[in-house]
Amino acid sequence: MNQLPVNASYIRHLLAAAKSLGADIPKALHRSGISATALDDPDAGITLAAHHLLWQHLSAAVGRENLGFTAGRRFRPAALGLTGHVVALCGTAREALAAFERYRSLVGGDQIVPRLHPADGHLELRYAPVDPGFAQSAHSGESGMISLLMLTNSLTGVRCAPLEAWFQHKRPADLRPYQELFPCPLHFEKPYRRLLLPRETMELKFVRADRALQRYLSHHADALLQRLHPDRSVAEQVRGHLTQALASGEPQERLVAQQLGMSPRTLQRHLRTEGVTFGKLLDEVRHELARSYLRDKSLGITDVAFLLGYAEPSTFFRAFRRWTGTTPHKARMQAYALRVKGLQAPPDE
Repeated sequence: MNQLPVNASYIRHLLAAAKSLGADIPKALHRSGISATALDDPDAGITLAAHHLLWQHLSAAVGRENLGFTAGRRFRPAALGLTGHVVALCGTAREALAAFERYRSLVGGDQIVPRLHPADGHLELRYAPVDPGFAQSAHSGESGMISLLMLTNSLTGVRCAPLEAWFQHKRPADLRPYQELFPCPLHFEKPYRRLLLPRETMELKFVRADRALQRYLSHHADALLQRLHPDRSVAEQVRGHLTQALASGEPQERLVAQQLGMSPRTLQRHLRTEGVTFGKLLDEVRHELARSYLRDKSLGITDVAFLLGYAEPSTFFRAFRRWTGTTPHKARMQAYALRVKGLQAPPDE
């Protein structure tokens, strides 16, 4: 996987948090191979390797102080650059998560990817690390999870109370700081990080919602995405939008066209030129995601239907039979049997 540069806005946020704890910022930047002038452009970034080194040097510089907690508590949308401003202007937390997924590559790093999963009637935000070694760092792990809570609290005006929190690092000697921020069962040395939230959290309304300004900034973000990925076809861009939007319901062609900065007719013309239709792409994305979700045993069949944007599970069952000739339950059992026999590698967490 190509690792994207980490946005300068986030690096400046991290440096401000470390400076408040007494870190020698010029020294940490020098040891990490980062030029201070490289951070002047808010749309610029540093390499993922340099970002990792910076976390290590800053964490060592602040000693016993907890950089992860400080960076998380100070987190504001501006720390995500343009992506953060687009997210802050969304109408609900669900829309904000979809917007973050859409523009995540502008933040860069790829080290943490939030994923939304229905789990026991609740919602799970799972963090899937590209670099397991970095993800197991206590400071960086705490920062990401606290940042999510601080961001949700400030944008909704409601204190978000998670139901459960998982961390990858070892259990700390003093749990009090964790219990203050995460008033829920805490689990350590887990295979991945996650927050379990009440399902209604995703429908909380944002106090700064501004659809007109959000659309304006989204057009700018789309232009930056095009510069970052100049060779992506229109079909590939549509597939990306569909993948991100499905958990919020069935995507509408009109809205996807709007997000791409074109009219529905123009979108249809581009797709015809590439030999596909919006409906065909939607069907293909659903089929691919269905196979992936069914490998996750923590997801029920109705949860998979929900994640694919189907209002009724029965509609998903019919579509899956059309794709595969079998039912979702039988496909899951067959895949499990193959893994047991060693004929197929187990799915990643």
